[in-house]
Amino acid sequence: IKVWSARQQTALGRDLVRGELVKTMCGHSGAVADVALAASSPGRLASVSQDGAARYWDIDQYEETRVLKGHTDAVLDANFSPSGLDLVTASRDQCALVWNLQTDRMVHTLKEGHPYLASNAAFFPGNDRLATSGADGTVRVWDLATGVECLTLHGTGTAAAVAVSPSGKWILSSSAAAEQPDGAPVGDKARYANLWDAQTGELATRLGEHRARVTALA
Repeated sequence: IKVWSARQQTALGRDLVRGELVKTMCGHSGAVADVALAASSPGRLASVSQDGAARYWDIDQYEETRVLKGHTDAVLDANFSPSGLDLVTASRDQCALVWNLQTDRMVHTLKEGHPYLASNAAFFPGNDRLATSGADGTVRVWDLATGVECLTLHGTGTAAAVAVSPSGKWILSSSAAAEQPDGAPVGDKARYANLWDAQTGELATRLGEHRARVTALA
C-alpha cells in the first residue's frame, strides 16, 4: 500500500510536496484489492486483499494495528461507517461482514443474499442500513438491527458498483446491458448509472451516457 501527499503540507514530522510518496506499507500475502480511509479518524486506513484478510493501519506510526479474518475467499471491498467505528468488507465468498473496530469483533454476517460474489458494500448514514452489490446483477439493502435483507434492486449489472447518498435517500448503482429474447444486445444500458429511491426501491432516473460501462461510483 502506498500513501501519497495530496497537497503541500507539513505532516509526519516533515515537509511534503504534492504528489510525494509518504509511506509504503506491507503486510498482505496477496494482491491488495481495495483501501479505505477513515474520514472521522485521520491517519487510519483499512485494506483488503486476495489473501482473504482485512488489515487496519495507523499511517502516522507506520504500523498495522490489527488483522481481521473471517472471510473464506478473496476480499474485494472495504468501507468505514460514517462514525468510523465500524468497517464492512465484501468478499468473493458471497458474504459481507461488519466489524466493530473498538472490540475487533464481527458483529454482522450478511450472507443470505447474493448467489455470487459480493463485490462492494456501503453504509447508510446513521449506520442503520447497509447496501451490498454483486456480480449477480443486484443491490441488496440490509437492516443492521436485525441482519435481514429489506430491499433488492435488480438490473444493476455485473460491474456491481454502488454508492449511497449522504442523506440516505438515494442509491446509485451501475446498470445492466439490455438484451433481446434471443440474447442480442439492445444498446448498452451498462453505460448508465441508475438512481434508485432507497425507501421504495423504485428506479428514479438513469444518468449517463458514458462511452463504456460504469465500473465505479461515489
